[in-house]
Amino acid sequence: MQRKLNHVVIIVKKQPVFLDLTKIYLPVTALVSIMHRVSGVFLFLLMPVWALITAAIVFNAQLSPLLWLLVKITLFVSAILYLYHLSAGARHIVAEVAHMHTLSSSRTSAWMTLGIWVVLSILFTLRVWL
Repeated sequence: MQRKLNHVVIIVKKQPVFLDLTKIYLPVTALVSIMHRVSGVFLFLLMPVWALITAAIVFNAQLSPLLWLLVKITLFVSAILYLYHLSAGARHIVAEVAHMHTLSSSRTSAWMTLGIWVVLSILFTLRVWL
């Protein structure tokens, strides 16, 4: 942007805007969608770890109890991520098949996805750790 002031040209540059993401309100549908993508990325990045764990189990490696705890925690976190990714993916498939493209149906299905994930995670946690 240029301004003329007494035959002098002043160039005013807009400064970049700092966005504080903690102050931006996201609807539940956006959070479910973002978390679905993030869980997919983490599941993809955990694939080499699963390969190492599988190799250690197949070759009957003697692992220390601390390392076995780390393996169990890694597999547990992976399973929780997978349960979320599965429930959010099912939400998208059902929305496409049933033509649920209204705002109210999207909000309802997003809350149902979160509820189903929490219930599945609690059941899985009880099964694994108790």
